[in-house]
Amino acid sequence: MPAFLDKLAVRISVCLALVVLGVIFALCFRLPAHLVLQAGDSAYPLGAITSRAAFVQELNITGPVRAASLEVLLATWGKPANTTHDEIRIFDGSGRQVQAMKLPPGTVADNTYVRVDLPDPIEIDGRGRFFVSLSSSDGSAADSITAWATPASEAGRLYSLPSADLGHGSLVKKIDHARPLRGTICVRVLGQGPRGLLAEKAASAFGPPVPQPLARRLAAESGRRRGFAHAPAFSFDAPAEQEPAMRGESRARMRH
Repeated sequence: MPAFLDKLAVRISVCLALVVLGVIFALCFRLPAHLVLQAGDSAYPLGAITSRAAFVQELNITGPVRAASLEVLLATWGKPANTTHDEIRIFDGSGRQVQAMKLPPGTVADNTYVRVDLPDPIEIDGRGRFFVSLSSSDGSAADSITAWATPASEAGRLYSLPSADLGHGSLVKKIDHARPLRGTICVRVLGQGPRGLLAEKAASAFGPPVPQPLARRLAAESGRRRGFAHAPAFSFDAPAEQEPAMRGESRARMRH
């Protein structure tokens, strides 16, 4: 009987070891980054982003989710690159600004996703929301960038606010009292979905903390870069695969 128990203990130990190794492998190699939210396919240009009017997109997410970066599909109305000083800002659910990325002239190509990495990932356990704003310090109706939008509105509501309102007062209070626009900005949120977070919890339960995933390190490094480097599209909780930013859509053209 003791020999049988010894064999059983060995088998259980081997099984647990395989589970831990599988979790660590999935965490470090198979689950580097995932699309945890995609607002929808591009359908029409939103409108000029000017020094007077900014756009704010609300993003509603049901967790568990850890958002590490966002990508916004921008266009330059057919120009090779932007000629204005533009900016993408990210606010948490309370309206507190958590990241801002300036886009000086020449840093936004036409019809491409622009990626913004968060300094600290946003953790959402249940239902939560955060916001993305697009603004410009010198954009005008004749010279500006725009964002692609989709008719789908499940991801959250879209608002237009005076640019000056982004830095003063409560953003949440302002948009909650504003009338939403039609559609949603084409935004992709990347991070860890339920499977990735479950793998982390399993790994921490069976052993010491797992080293920071490779994608998180790459995201931190890419946050220090500027230019036309944009992340590929990813499928939910699956290995990353490259996907063209646009698939046959006509370029947005400035209407005079």
